[in-house]
Amino acid sequence: MHRITLAVTVVAPLLFSGCHTFHDARFNNGEGANGEEILVVPFSESGKSLWYGESREGRGLVKFMREWAHENAVDPLFVESELTEEALHKVFNWPKERITTRDWVKIARTTGARYLVHGDIRHLSVSNPLSIGFYDPNALVRYRVVDLVNGQTVYSRDDWKVRMDERDTQFRLAYQSEDARKVRAAFVAYVGMKLGQEIYGFYDAH
Repeated sequence: MHRITLAVTVVAPLLFSGCHTFHDARFNNGEGANGEEILVVPFSESGKSLWYGESREGRGLVKFMREWAHENAVDPLFVESELTEEALHKVFNWPKERITTRDWVKIARTTGARYLVHGDIRHLSVSNPLSIGFYDPNALVRYRVVDLVNGQTVYSRDDWKVRMDERDTQFRLAYQSEDARKVRAAFVAYVGMKLGQEIYGFYDAH
């Protein structure tokens, strides 16, 4: 029987008793995107040749990242307007095989956002041939954070390896299932949470 302790419900860090340690965001001197409007583009999935917006898991990752931010980050602001929809439409229907940083900046600046986040799920799996009888969720992701004021990439990760950690106290450890689809969906939510933590910083409990 396959077993894994996962839950989609994220527990707000500040609800834990005891001391809390804040882990800085990955850019902006540890402040990340707090208080600044950002545009997060649904991730592509190059492992399945899926473009931005075509990947169900790429959309889910961003959805859960936003949900985590709204519950845990300080003043998270996501641009949402007709201009945002127009910008995403341009990305989704881009006529070339890749979008350059200059192109990203030109597209995203029209939304009024300060930061752009775009990325790619290079690999995502819930199984591992070395973990017989157990799920072993793991992913390889790359993403960029672009400052739309100066047009520069302020942070990037090309080979971000994410694994489910059963000791992670920000998940309620109460989910057991043999359904790989549910495990996969829960892991996508987990990766979304981790992305939110990198963009905004986070508290953990001891």
